[in-house]
Amino acid sequence: VALKLATPGRKRSYHQTTYGELGELSRAFSGALAELGVAKGDRVAILAKPRLEWQIALWGALRLGAVVVPIDTELTLPEMERIL
Repeated sequence: VALKLATPGRKRSYHQTTYGELGELSRAFSGALAELGVAKGDRVAILAKPRLEWQIALWGALRLGAVVVPIDTELTLPEMERIL
């Protein structure tokens, strides 16, 4: 089973990965967050376009029990500051 994600800005450009690979990448990201001191209940903001890296960050943070705060890249700086 594979996951296929569109690459924004490119017509019909996709990055394909397996769920197993996504799991490995998100575990590695989770480990990196833990090394930075992120723990269960901490908030992790994700500011990224909807691509594979966003999914890796999302699942990596959730593995730790962190609270994910997605931030829309279309927001203005004052709007982002209000969220943070």
